[in-house]
Amino acid sequence: MTLEKKDLKDVLVVQNVTHDAEKAKDKKAALGTDVVIENFTTEDINAFDVLDDLKDIDKKTQKTILKVGVDANSEERAGSFVQMDQSNIFSHSISDSIELMNLGVALDKHSWLKDYLWKAVKPDVDKYTAQCALQESENDAYSGYFVRSLPGTKEIFPVQACMFIADQDVMQTAHNIVIAEENSELHLITGCATGDDISSALHVGVSEIYIKPGAKVTFTMVHNWAEQVEVRPRTAIYQEKNSTYINNYILPVLSNPSSLILPLTVMVKMLGHYSKVFKAVSTTQLLIWVQGLF
Repeated sequence: MTLEKKDLKDVLVVQNVTHDAEKAKDKKAALGTDVVIENFTTEDINAFDVLDDLKDIDKKTQKTILKVGVDANSEERAGSFVQMDQSNIFSHSISDSIELMNLGVALDKHSWLKDYLWKAVKPDVDKYTAQCALQESENDAYSGYFVRSLPGTKEIFPVQACMFIADQDVMQTAHNIVIAEENSELHLITGCATGDDISSALHVGVSEIYIKPGAKVTFTMVHNWAEQVEVRPRTAIYQEKNSTYINNYILPVLSNPSSLILPLTVMVKMLGHYSKVFKAVSTTQLLIWVQGLF
C-alpha cells in the first residue's frame, strides 16, 4: 500500500512535524557557530539528471568520492546511493538482503515508514532540523536515503552512500532513515565531500537509525568537506534489546583542529579515526550530534 504525497503532508501536520519545525526555524543550536541559512540557496531535487551507472559520474568527481570510501566501480558493495546537492542521482541495491532507495521513493512504497519519520530526531531540535523538515512538508523535497536490512539477513558487503556538494553557496539537506530488522546485520559507509572549486556551502544531515532486537549495524562516516563548508549533522540511534551499534568516524587532518566543536559524551577523539561500540541489553536511544565540523 502506497502513501500519496497529499496524505503524507497530512501525516506531517497531524504529527505536528510542520508546526514544530515552523516554530523552531530560527532556533539556534546548543553547540556550534550560528549559521545564517539565508546566505545559502536551495536547489530543486531534480537539478541533476539520474544516472544509469555510477561510472557515468565524471572522472574528477569519481576520484574525489573515492577518497571518502565511495567506489564508482561498486566493487565489494551491496549497493550504492549518491546525492548531488539535493538530487538523488543514483540508487541501486545488488543484494537481496538490502533495500536501498531515496527516502521519498521509500515513503511512496511503504506506508508504514511514516511511523519512523521524525521519531528519533525531532524536527524542533534547532533551526537545522527545522529546515530539513520544512523542505519536506512545504516543498515535498525528500532528499536522503532509506536503507533497510531484511530480518535474519547478514550482508557481508557494505552499502555505500555519498553526499556530494557540487555547487557554490548551496544548502544541501538530507534526511536518512536506516532500519536494521530483527537479527540482521548491516554495514553502511557514508562518504561526504565537495567539489574542488567549492568554498562555501551548507550541509544539513538528519539521520535516524533504528536497530531491532538482535540486529547489528556498523556505520562508518568518512568526511572530507572543504574547510569553509558549514556542516550540521544530527543523528539519533534507537537500539532495541541485544542490538549492537558500531560507529566509525574518519576525518582528514585539519589545518585548524580547534574549529571542531563536539559533545563530550560520545565524540572523544576525532582527528584521524574514531571508533565506538554501543551494545544495548534493553531498549535505549543514543544521540550523536556532530556539530560545527568545519
